Amino acid sequence: MKVRVIESKRTLANCYTGDLLEGKVYNVDNVEKNFYRITDESGEDYIYHKDLFEIVEK
Repeated sequence: MKVRVIESKRTLANCYTGDLLEGKVYNVDNVEKNFYRITDESGEDYIYHKDLFEIVEK
């Protein structure tokens, strides 16, 4: 699955957004309940709340 970041770290203060770039498309490594495991710009994989993203490809 591919998702696009739709929330910036400034506008979603309650969710950690790490090293995500707003508007960038990321591959989802795994889905864990309401979270996506994604390898971000740091090169490490982290879980991020699904509300930060829109699905661009299933």
